[in-house]
Amino acid sequence: MCDCSGTLNFTNEFGNVFVTANICPFCGLSGSTVTFESKVEESAFTFSSDFVCKPSCIFSDDQALLGTSGQGTATTLAGDSFPLIFTLELVHTTAGDTFNIFLISFDFIILFFGIPVVAPNELTITDCNSTSIQTSTNTSLTKNNIANGFSPTRKIFINGKWQDL
Repeated sequence: MCDCSGTLNFTNEFGNVFVTANICPFCGLSGSTVTFESKVEESAFTFSSDFVCKPSCIFSDDQALLGTSGQGTATTLAGDSFPLIFTLELVHTTAGDTFNIFLISFDFIILFFGIPVVAPNELTITDCNSTSIQTSTNTSLTKNNIANGFSPTRKIFINGKWQDL
C-alpha cells in the first residue's frame, strides 16, 4: 500500500506537450503510470513508464508534496526507442499547484520545472491514510508567479544543446 496517491493531466498552452500521471491508483502501486508526449517538431517523441517507484509524500496543513521516480521507454517519430529514467514531483501549496518532471537518458535530458497547474482537478494528491484530498483550485497561480519573479522552465537537451519547448 502507498502512503499517498496522485494524478496529473497537463497540456501546455500551445497544445503540443502533454504530461499524465496516475501514481498509486486506489492507494496501490499496481497500475501506476507516467506519460509524456512532445509534438514539438524538432524534438517530437513519446515516453511511457515501464516501472514507477512507490512515492514519497509530505502533508502539512493544506499543503502536500508527492515525489516518485522510475524508468520507461521513449520513442521518436522515426520509431527509434531508448530507455529513460524519470523523476516526477507534484506540489500542492496554498499559493497553488505545480509539477516538475525530469526525463534523462545518456544523451537526452528533458526538464519541466515549476510548471503551474491552473485548471481545477488537473493535479490531485491524496493521503492514503486519511480521507483528505488536495486538488488544484488556484486559477491565479501564473499571475502570482510572474508577480513574484518566478518563471517556469521548459527545456530539452538534445545533442549537447538546450532548446526551449
